[in-house]
Amino acid sequence: MEVKSIDKDNGYIIDDVPVHIFEELKLHIQDVNLPKANEDLAGNISKEFHLPKGPEILQSYILQLKDIYTQRFKIMDHYTILTDSLPFCLNSVWVNFQKKYEFNPVHVHSGLFSFVIWVQIPYTKEQELNSDLCKASNTKAAGAFSFVYPDIQGNIQSYLINADKNYEGRIAFFPARMAHCVYPFYTSDQERITVSGNVFLKVNNEHKNTTT
Repeated sequence: MEVKSIDKDNGYIIDDVPVHIFEELKLHIQDVNLPKANEDLAGNISKEFHLPKGPEILQSYILQLKDIYTQRFKIMDHYTILTDSLPFCLNSVWVNFQKKYEFNPVHVHSGLFSFVIWVQIPYTKEQELNSDLCKASNTKAAGAFSFVYPDIQGNIQSYLINADKNYEGRIAFFPARMAHCVYPFYTSDQERITVSGNVFLKVNNEHKNTTT
């Protein structure tokens, strides 16, 4: 399996979600009976829902991305107690329907790895960066997904991914403890729809289903 790109400097993978998986996922998020997920998530977003069928739809593909990530970045080499008898599993999947002005504050996830799939983005990068609230700023971030991290001097830095319409159907895969956020958008009245989830080690059947 090959992926679209691996950012070796910033530690994440970008890929195009296989079409059949993406289409099945889009059907699932249309379920009107999805359970609310707001209390389990960091988002300042009114519509957030668990996706009960998400692990079934995504797990095989997500675990392939996990294998590529661990081979490229050698991240699991530091966990010397792990053996092949401790399998990975996609523990939780949820969907955010983000409206204009809503946002996801800086946060990290549970588990070892996480991902975001951009399902629908109702704006272009140019529209957001040229919006009235953004165009004069010296830090143009409207509508962007951002990793947040301290540099060697302890200064807080951000790495922006200006995900827009061109990112629909793409996924970013990264370690769960990489702090990130989503800035509000201003130029559309439609929803920005994303699906996210966490990869855990499947230790036992009593492992708690945690999303944040």
